Amino acid sequence: MSPELQEAFSKLGISKIQAVGDKVMIRGKEHEIKVPLAEILGGLKSIQKQYYYDYFLLKSPQDYFHLRFQPILDLSEYPCTEKFPYVGFALNQYDSYFAVRLDDPSPEDPKTYFIDHDDFDGTEPRDKDVRISEFLNLLMELP
Repeated sequence: MSPELQEAFSKLGISKIQAVGDKVMIRGKEHEIKVPLAEILGGLKSIQKQYYYDYFLLKSPQDYFHLRFQPILDLSEYPCTEKFPYVGFALNQYDSYFAVRLDDPSPEDPKTYFIDHDDFDGTEPRDKDVRISEFLNLLMELP
């Protein structure tokens, strides 16, 4: 896990992290979860509070997503998982998902992806080029 990610978890009050399992099934196929990513998903699973996330980076309260963290979310019904092994780690108030790729070349701080449930047939999730450490630093606690 990257130092930036450790710091982000620390800011969220998460110091003790237990990794999730080392394998997950996606579309009937078993995929490995590399150790750093298993720890990250375990840390996300530890988030108990509810947060807002400024996905569009507009710094405007009406544009925040209200997040629920629930790793590991099965996204097998979305076509994008045919190409790459995406796993959801949070969903917003519109039931759209935030995900990571299990085969990310930087498993110690993977990129995040947005999978819009309204774009069900979409073969590519939206990539904001935001690492998970940056994602966590953009969270704001609900009052």
